[in-house]
Amino acid sequence: MATLYFVRHGVTENNRQQLFNGSRSNPGLMPEGIQQAKRLGAYLEEIDFASIYVSPTQRTIKTMQAILSENQHSQLEIIISDDLKEMDFGDWDGTAIEAQKDHDQFDHLMHQPELYDPSGFAGESYQELLDRGLGFLQSLDYQGDKNYLIVGHGVMLSSLLAFLREQDLRKIRQKGLLKNTSLSIFSSEDGEAFQQEVWNYSKHLE
Repeated sequence: MATLYFVRHGVTENNRQQLFNGSRSNPGLMPEGIQQAKRLGAYLEEIDFASIYVSPTQRTIKTMQAILSENQHSQLEIIISDDLKEMDFGDWDGTAIEAQKDHDQFDHLMHQPELYDPSGFAGESYQELLDRGLGFLQSLDYQGDKNYLIVGHGVMLSSLLAFLREQDLRKIRQKGLLKNTSLSIFSSEDGEAFQQEVWNYSKHLE
C-alpha cells in the first residue's frame, strides 16, 4: 500500500493580495510561508519518503525544500511534474479575484464546477484539471509499502482530493480550498480506490 502526503504550498504575496494564483503565476513564498513549511517538515520529520513529487513553480519547490530540510531521512528521488501545476486561469491569472466577481463564469468557478467554461478567457476546465491529476496518480507505483510527498496547489489539490473522496464533479468545490501548507493524506493499494486518512491538517500553522 502506498501512502500519499499531499501538501499545498506555503503562503505567497499573491495569496495575501487576493490575486488569481494559477499556473501562469510564479511568485515565491513569503517568509511566513517558509516558516510554516518548516513546521510541517518537523511534524513529518520521521517519515521516510520513497519519492517526492512537486509542481514546477517557485512556491511549491520552496515549500518542498523547507519541508525536507527538517526530515531525518535522505531523499533519493525528487520529480518535478507538470501534471501538478495549478489550474490555468487563462487571462484571469494574476488579476484581482474581486475584479472578476461579476463575470458570468465566476460563480461557476467557485460553486458549480460542472458548469465552469473558461474558454472565453483561455482557461482550463475542471475536467481538464482532473484528467491530468488522475493521470498523475495512475502513474505512481502502489506495490509495497511506500510513502510519497506530493507538493502542489490550492485549486488543483482541493479538487483532485475531493474527487477521490466522492467521484462527482459537481461536489469538488463544496469544502472550499485546502489551507496553505496544509497536509492531507490518502492511501491506496492500486491507484484506483483511495482511502482518506487526513484532510486539511493545519495545527502546525497555529
